Amino acid sequence: MLIEVICKECGKAFMADSREINRGHAQFCSISCAIKYRNKTNPYHKHICVQCGKEFESKSTKVKYCCKSCKYKYYRSLMKSELNGTKKLQDILKELPCENCGWNIGPRDVHHIIPVSEGGKNEFDNLITLCPNCHRLAHRNLLSKDKLIALVNLRTISSSYDIAA
Repeated sequence: MLIEVICKECGKAFMADSREINRGHAQFCSISCAIKYRNKTNPYHKHICVQCGKEFESKSTKVKYCCKSCKYKYYRSLMKSELNGTKKLQDILKELPCENCGWNIGPRDVHHIIPVSEGGKNEFDNLITLCPNCHRLAHRNLLSKDKLIALVNLRTISSSYDIAA
């Protein structure tokens, strides 16, 4: 059953399902009105930029960087972890076949088992080479982290890339 409701942000009337009203969800006529209302009511939080150390304020509690420039500088510094001063670790991994299905005809992706956003590092034990199909499966959690860790643990000296080369 539809009932007419007034938007908390813009004051426009809109029709909402009575079940949504009972759940307390039918308060805004659109997503943009909900976001505008939330932005007005949320408090600011103080943060320190991971890259430059500058203090800044944001309404988000999870923000780490004061600007996009600092974010990109930080990620570029993480990607520059070189092995033996010659090849980047990710370049070495891209030469391996997909560690799940063995596919090696086209390009492969390097996947972080524990994402960088959750504290994962660009280390050999946290990176795995996957074909595009297996990479999508990993991001949809159809290849579990436990399975990916087991695949990394299966690497042997004879089957993995010769790091010393």
